[in-house]
Amino acid sequence: ILRHLPRRVVQLLNDSLVLKNNGSKSSRLDQLLPSELAALLWSLGELGIHCNRDDENSRLAHRKMNLVTPIPLLSTEEIESVSVSSSVDLFCGIIKLGYDQDDYPLLINNLVDLGNRADSLSPEDLYRVTD
Repeated sequence: ILRHLPRRVVQLLNDSLVLKNNGSKSSRLDQLLPSELAALLWSLGELGIHCNRDDENSRLAHRKMNLVTPIPLLSTEEIESVSVSSSVDLFCGIIKLGYDQDDYPLLINNLVDLGNRADSLSPEDLYRVTD
């Protein structure tokens, strides 16, 4: 059952993707608090899931462990509101998932926040960021 859990999680997230009237996409990820999003992205990365928004068949993308759902862009204030550890989780999750061009603003905001709080990073967090 544990082999199928990551695929089922990806399927749930991919199936939640809906197109809004203005052409933008929305998913369950949009409903998460910043700290919850950070923990989920880190967990998905640890499970070996990858972002691939160009997957030809998004209904079957979960079989290849591909997340087609866009990662929400968190504001600077939202990123600053999470703990240092959650900020590290967010950074590591984005890197492990394999970010694309749409994720650059989130990655840059997260890196700026980590730079501003570098003196608060624990040795373990420093190791995770540089790993």
